[in-house]
Amino acid sequence: MVLANVITLSRLPLLIAVLGILLYSSSWSWQLLGLVFLGALFLMDWMDGAVARQRRQASDLGAVLDIALDRTVENVLWIAFMYLGLVAFWVPVIFLVRSFLVDGIRGVALTWGIRGKRRRTRTISSNARARKIAEGARRRAAGRLRWRGPAAAWCCSRISFGSRSARG
Repeated sequence: MVLANVITLSRLPLLIAVLGILLYSSSWSWQLLGLVFLGALFLMDWMDGAVARQRRQASDLGAVLDIALDRTVENVLWIAFMYLGLVAFWVPVIFLVRSFLVDGIRGVALTWGIRGKRRRTRTISSNARARKIAEGARRRAAGRLRWRGPAAAWCCSRISFGSRSARG
């Protein structure tokens, strides 16, 4: 299995641990541990994408898993915060509706062949092609400009010699 997907999927047990600590612990030491785990959850969200890009193992499955775990973490935490009385009922409702709408729109866009976060990257063959085109353009320009250097030198020499002879 791809390491990035393992990192993504290991967020789920960590979320359950954070949820257990958040809901059932009352001591500060456990709550501090829960805060550390929460930070690890967010760090792992960044790390799975970084690992996938670094190892060139980005895949559609990894993207779907990442989005699914992001939404799971987000929605579960908002519901837990509501249960604990830290946020009003409408806050998780708004975030749940937003996540369903965004993921629904993303699903429709994927069926149309549109992907998010497009980055323009060149393949090796297109880089070689671009170098060939640039080299050809440079040669053509050099051929057209080859006569201008000597012509400019000739003009300068005529102007300077001409001005000397005029002075006498």
